[in-house]
Amino acid sequence: MLCSNIEHMSIFIIEETRDDKKWDNFLSTSINKNIYTNSIFIKKLKNNYKKFFIKKEKEIFASFFLNTDSKNILLSDEIIYTPLAFKDYKKKPTASRVSEKFEIITAFKNYLAENYNNINFISDYYLDDLRPFYWHNFDNKKEIFKIKDIKYTTVINLKKIENGKIFKDTNFYKDLSVRVRQQFNYSHTRKNYEFKKDFSKKIFKTIVKKTFERQGVIADFNIDLQIEILEKLHKLGLVQMYYCIENKKYCHLLFLEILKIMRSIYMVED
Repeated sequence: MLCSNIEHMSIFIIEETRDDKKWDNFLSTSINKNIYTNSIFIKKLKNNYKKFFIKKEKEIFASFFLNTDSKNILLSDEIIYTPLAFKDYKKKPTASRVSEKFEIITAFKNYLAENYNNINFISDYYLDDLRPFYWHNFDNKKEIFKIKDIKYTTVINLKKIENGKIFKDTNFYKDLSVRVRQQFNYSHTRKNYEFKKDFSKKIFKTIVKKTFERQGVIADFNIDLQIEILEKLHKLGLVQMYYCIENKKYCHLLFLEILKIMRSIYMVED
């Protein structure tokens, strides 16, 4: 067990865990839940990943996992990111949430700086307060932490598709850009699309392979391993697979993550 004393009054404890049930239970209620942090996904990857909780007393406030090599944190070619997952504060005032989140990120930063020599990690957009990292640079009078690359994420709030409403009357449709609305109208009126929900390993593999072949590149991940992981998650009810058929030909593939809310996690096209 390792402790990080942060700049404010609170003391968070960073504790490594091997309890997959407790890990998955926390993630299922976190604000930035996703299948890439599920223990089923992590255990199937070849690199050495360690899982951690950030706790105050006995309560878990955040979790993270790292691809480690002795005293180094390495980027992984197996997974999109290794995010810091935060507890979902449902009733806490905004000011309290911001303050506590700052303290959690500071504890996370301190743990990385105190225990590793070379640090590389990719977070999601919930790590939106970078002050602890910049202030660490300022205190040490050198650039220790820096943003190497920025990748943009589209967030789709499916709750805005109100049940019982015509799609064009929903807040979801109204919030779309003019270009996207034009694309939707074109596909809706000009294309003969049919959507089907079904988990098919064959369709998944076919569409993914054709997608990379059309782009003239080689897939940088193990397709069979991805299928194995997604099949297990599907059996647990954590993901659903949808595919689009145009003139009896499979042309698009979409995976939705089912964790109280639905989020698009993977989309490929033929």
